[in-house]
Amino acid sequence: MKIKILKVKIRRFIAKNLSVLVHFIYYLKFKRYNFKKKPPIIVLTPGKVGSSSVYNTLKNKLKNNHVFHIHQLSDIGIKNSINTHLNSDRKSLPMHLIISSLLNKKLMDYNDEVRIITLLREPVSRAISGIFQNIELYAKELENKNLKIIESKVVDKVIKKIPMSLEYIEKWIKFELKNNLEIDIYNDDFSSNTGFKIFHNNGIKLLLIRMEDLNFSFKGATMNFFDLEEGIKLKDYNIGEEKYYSRQYKSLRNKIKLSNENIDKILSSKYVIHFYGDYVDKIINKYSN
Repeated sequence: MKIKILKVKIRRFIAKNLSVLVHFIYYLKFKRYNFKKKPPIIVLTPGKVGSSSVYNTLKNKLKNNHVFHIHQLSDIGIKNSINTHLNSDRKSLPMHLIISSLLNKKLMDYNDEVRIITLLREPVSRAISGIFQNIELYAKELENKNLKIIESKVVDKVIKKIPMSLEYIEKWIKFELKNNLEIDIYNDDFSSNTGFKIFHNNGIKLLLIRMEDLNFSFKGATMNFFDLEEGIKLKDYNIGEEKYYSRQYKSLRNKIKLSNENIDKILSSKYVIHFYGDYVDKIINKYSN
C-alpha cells in the first residue's frame, strides 16, 4: 500500500509541475503520426465505463491502426474539461485530455473514415466509480495527508453527485455525439439482446456498446464493426483493482443508498428509459433505501 501511495504522490507531482513538458512530448509524437498509413480508432466515452479493457485489447490486436482513448473530442467538450481540471484540486491536465486536444487538431486534416467506439454504463454505478477514479479533483475534501479516503464524506459526495452525473452523461451525448459527430443515438431502438449498435454518418462509423454487455457482445460487435472474419476477444483490464483505494471502493459501493426522489429521477430520464429499461428492477433493488 505504501508503494502505491508513493506512486500516486509522484504522479501528482509530475502532473502539476511537468505538464507542459508532457504536452510537448506528445505534440512531437502526433507530428509523426500518419493516419493514411495507420488509420485512427478512437475509444470515446463519458468515462468510468470499462473503456480501459476495450482500449488495451484493441491497441494490442490492431497493430495497423493508431488507437486512442479519450473522453472529449468536441471543441466545447475539451474546453470545458480543461477548465474543470485546472480549477479543481488537481490543478493540471490528465493525459487523456492532452491527447484529446492534439487529436482534435490532427483530425482536421484527415478526410477518410474515422471509427469510434463509445461505451455506456448504468448511471448510478458510473457515478460511484467516477468519484473514486476522479478522487484527485476532490483530494482536499475527501482525503487526508496519507491519501486515506474519508469514507463518510465520500458517501455524501456520491449521493449528491449522482443526479449531476446523469445530467453529465446526457450533455456528453448531446455535445460529443449529436452535435459534434451528427449522430443521434436516440433515433434507433437499442436491443439488449445484441448489446451493441452501429451508426454511420459523414465519414464516421460509430460502435455503441453497453459496458454491462461487453463480455458477451464484444466479439460479435468487433467482427461487424471492423469487418473481420472472426471478432476480437476482450481481455479484462481492471485498472480499479490496482488503485490505492481499491479496498475502500469495494466496501463503499455497497453502502450507497438513494432517496425515492433520486431513484425516480434516474428511472424517468431519457437515458435510462432508452438504454436501461431492462435494468429498472436492478437499480431499485440495489440502491433504494
